[in-house]
Amino acid sequence: MRYDQTLTIKKPQSRRRRSFSKRRKNSNASVPTSDQWKSWKPMQFCAVEDSRNGERIIFRTGENILVLNHDWFPNEHYDLCDSWVGKIVDIRGNSPRNTWVIVQWYFSGKDIAEHEKAQKAGGGVGKGTSSYGKFERSLSQDRQVISTLSINGKAIVVDYDETAPLQEPISSECFYTRRTYNSLFGSVMPAFDPSIACRCKRHYNPDEADLMRFCPRDGCRHWCHESCLRENGFVSNKSPDERTQDFLDLPQAQVGRIPPDLLRLACTSIVKGGPTHGVAGNVKVVCEAREWVRLYASTPSSECRPGLLLRDITLDRWLDGLDGVEVEDLIYPDDESYFARKKVQTEAESLPYVCSHCEKPI
Repeated sequence: MRYDQTLTIKKPQSRRRRSFSKRRKNSNASVPTSDQWKSWKPMQFCAVEDSRNGERIIFRTGENILVLNHDWFPNEHYDLCDSWVGKIVDIRGNSPRNTWVIVQWYFSGKDIAEHEKAQKAGGGVGKGTSSYGKFERSLSQDRQVISTLSINGKAIVVDYDETAPLQEPISSECFYTRRTYNSLFGSVMPAFDPSIACRCKRHYNPDEADLMRFCPRDGCRHWCHESCLRENGFVSNKSPDERTQDFLDLPQAQVGRIPPDLLRLACTSIVKGGPTHGVAGNVKVVCEAREWVRLYASTPSSECRPGLLLRDITLDRWLDGLDGVEVEDLIYPDDESYFARKKVQTEAESLPYVCSHCEKPI
């Protein structure tokens, strides 16, 4: 599964995103009073008409939404990352054309920096926000009543765990969140963990061009910038065969049992960052490929390896869900010596880096 941004319902807008502090300044004068709000019954959902085709889009409490800036004009372009993003907490109104929602705002890194500056909180202006990507958001305690006419579509906001080996890929134009923001005390939670940062102590910003490599081994679960690995000499001088064995922690005799395409995928470096690799990178597919490799390596040749299951699916079904891998390229001969005779093409030559902790290939 890949997480993608979905469903905008207004025509494209223009202008840069207004800062967070100006949201309230631009609030509509007809916002219901507290007494009016209490007099209206809560609704389970509301409907907003798509201006492009007249279809009614249903929004429910708990869903994340895109919200229009008040100074954006129709029929002009705007960047999706400049949208306001909020979570619907409550829906009320007295008619379909007078329906309002309470949104709980997601803050961008710029929002947090501005809020800390205004509140003089957090021990400094924008402390810790330099690692925020343009699509990164943190859910705050700040809430506001807005008209449903300001809703511009549904937003997907994906939880991103930097230490999870099976983190799903995240589209380059999908909102994601790693932490929450306490707007009352000016604190980001959980706090930035130096143990998962690179040796340079810079936290990961997906928008930076400096790619990061991951070591998924127990006791590591550690990301490093390629530039830091290179500058500090964490480069392997082993042969490709030795690196393949170190990648998989398997002896050469067992490496020979692995289907070539699966072996090549399992020996791919785990990389994230930049426009090519995306926010979460290829960590899930490579870690799962290495699980398949260990399963194949531990299975005697007399057993039917094509029938092996990992999480109740076969290898060919797993490969069906991957981009750029042809299932037909995998061969399942009865004689395991075939794999030993077949020359295995790996990418070890182009993957010279080693982990700064365990010094295994990454």
